[in-house]
Amino acid sequence: MPQAQLVALYVAVLAAVLTLFRRPTHALLAIWASLVGVSLIALGARLFPAGGVRNDTSGSNRLYEPLGYWNSLGLWAAMGLCLGLVIAARVRSPLLRAAAAAGTVPCAGALYFTFSRGAWGALAVGLLSALFLDPLRLGLVARLGAIALWPAATVLLGSRSHALTSAQPVLAEARSDGRSLAFALVALAVAAALVAASLDRVEQRFPVPMRARQAFAWALAGLCLLVLTGGILRFGAPWTIADRAAHRFAAPPPSSTSDLNARLFDASGSSRIDLWRVAWQDARRHPLVGSGAGSYASKWFQDRPAALDADNAHSQYLETLAELGPLGLALLLTACGAPLVGAWRARRHPLAAGATAAYVAFLVHAGVDWDWQLAAVSLAGLGCGAVLLIMARGSPSSPPGTLARILPAAAGVAFAGFALWSLHGAYPLGQARDAIDNGAWAAAERHAAEAVARVGGSSALPWQLLGEAQTAQRRPEAARASLRVAVARDPASWEAWFDLAQVAKGAERRRAAAKALALNPLEPETLQLARRVGGTPP
Repeated sequence: MPQAQLVALYVAVLAAVLTLFRRPTHALLAIWASLVGVSLIALGARLFPAGGVRNDTSGSNRLYEPLGYWNSLGLWAAMGLCLGLVIAARVRSPLLRAAAAAGTVPCAGALYFTFSRGAWGALAVGLLSALFLDPLRLGLVARLGAIALWPAATVLLGSRSHALTSAQPVLAEARSDGRSLAFALVALAVAAALVAASLDRVEQRFPVPMRARQAFAWALAGLCLLVLTGGILRFGAPWTIADRAAHRFAAPPPSSTSDLNARLFDASGSSRIDLWRVAWQDARRHPLVGSGAGSYASKWFQDRPAALDADNAHSQYLETLAELGPLGLALLLTACGAPLVGAWRARRHPLAAGATAAYVAFLVHAGVDWDWQLAAVSLAGLGCGAVLLIMARGSPSSPPGTLARILPAAAGVAFAGFALWSLHGAYPLGQARDAIDNGAWAAAERHAAEAVARVGGSSALPWQLLGEAQTAQRRPEAARASLRVAVARDPASWEAWFDLAQVAKGAERRRAAAKALALNPLEPETLQLARRVGGTPP
């Protein structure tokens, strides 16, 4: 989905949340329920594979459906864990505490089987932020310790299944291990629910004296100091550890291994350094206003050091800096930082720590991946941020004024209208792409022509798809006319220039081939075409 549509969708939904929800608990529980529900569906697909074991696009058998990307699914489950743990520790209703605690088990299972290191890191930072924010952090630590045992046991049991953690599992073994693990996870969920439901009763029956609380606090501080000292003795000074981590992060990923458990302990950034370097170099070339919204993909294909396809910089902040400049980044940081200010104001709300943990996990993960492009994931994370703003507004007994209600509603209606208008134009584009993938060229031309009529005045893609369909139907003159419009609308699209070189003649063909090669020099097809027609980069 294009950036403008995404931003319009996010603003519209957040405005609706701020307008419609006066009680933040209701909104937060709705988000939590969606996080647990999708995690349960994802985990069920791993434990009960139907028809066969479905590998992800990398062929490594990492859990990625129903969101379509393993790292974002890991973040989704991590946000569910953040919310579930704090809800189970803080709400008054024993029934709701039990449900939240039980929900941490499928979230932990789904998170583990994505084998996403970034999601685990985001979870850790999110939970640390919750402990920092909560004024009663000592009690929160104690309760989280009692509840977190069960999702931890989920991870331990899952890691011990060879079939479920193998890159190329045997279907029969995966089904057998999945059934066994499913029964164990049901037992763990029940145990977690019972423990969470009985927390208040246990504390009332066995009150903890002040001296015991102080001793617990000192024990925690001593444990942290012991871990820090042990880490320094084992791995060296902090700057030495940071230097080694940087080198390991910049190193290429290891050769494929059949045991996915080992992936969690590999520090390679999987070429993120290259992705970030291209974004940073682009930002330095355009230091004031950036190179334009949505331009990163073109810059990557032009400057990439290796033949790796990518559309995003895998860091929303660096990509925004490269595309929109310092002002765009400042606006993004201001918008994302507002809920954190609200979190501090609402820190005494019993669920503020949970919303903060999930929101911080989202912000951290967005710095190392492309979650912003997945609307469901971003709406869940930004929804937690909206809940923090609702908490900061104060008690629902004092409703906001008329202006405070009208402004979010008006913004929501305006941005929702823009998003719907954009979808109206994007729908035939999707149909044209599907028809091209299926080789239905007449249908592709019809849908592309419809897209041209709707958004052709502002986009090159409909013209490019129209030209591809006309080329496949052996209508070179019509294809040339369409593709000339496409390259005029988007001169940085190597694909449009490549398509034009396929149907152009003479000097125009050589120029188009040279442009395609200059915009994507590591693509074998552009190199072969340039050699064949005599085109050289301009």
